[in-house]
Amino acid sequence: LIGINTENIDLLGNAGSATFSIAAMSQWQYIGYTVVLFVVAKATGINPFNPDLAEVQAVLQPLLEKGQLGQAKAELEEVIKLVSFYMPMLLILYITAEVFLLSIAASFSLKKMGDKPLFSLPPFGEWCFPKNIVVALLVGMLLAFWGTQNPEYVFVRQSGENLKEIIRVLFLIQGLAVVWYYAEIRSVPRFLRVLFVVLTPVVFFLAYTVSMVGMLDIWLDIRSRIR
Repeated sequence: LIGINTENIDLLGNAGSATFSIAAMSQWQYIGYTVVLFVVAKATGINPFNPDLAEVQAVLQPLLEKGQLGQAKAELEEVIKLVSFYMPMLLILYITAEVFLLSIAASFSLKKMGDKPLFSLPPFGEWCFPKNIVVALLVGMLLAFWGTQNPEYVFVRQSGENLKEIIRVLFLIQGLAVVWYYAEIRSVPRFLRVLFVVLTPVVFFLAYTVSMVGMLDIWLDIRSRIR
């Protein structure tokens, strides 16, 4: 999921104990969250991946007055449909970020105590994902197209669209790494670089442009040309 080579993580801190990569930890975390969502679905009667609006309204009815629920019905329906459709992507990205950040925090703590960190990352400006994620994007586009042509197979379209969005996030990260690298060799202050990284995901034009830069960098290795 991360696409960055890291050292295996020794969960017990002992030689010969079970080791897991960050990607493997993310997969186990995803399974855990899926089990939790299954329990929630059984308890509430709502499938978070494909909820029924009437079921959601029945759960929210005690929390909202009838008039308020009626006014918000259209907006609520759109939000529920959108969130449930992209729930797999949101869950995967959240879990990956959670495991990634916890691993960094654990590595920092171990380093402070004089132990070997769990893993080490290259500078952000050198981050690069494997070229085969372009193949994953093409698979996602194919699934989304086939699912659109065959509306009865909602799961196929949902899988394709979610896969496409995940790959686009990876393109965005790689594009940000390219911009960071270029800004760094141009001696742009770190504060401005961090500000750009924070603002880019929420500004559509910037996000789209940087994502395209990331996709081009995978094939053309733009940073080697900048050097």
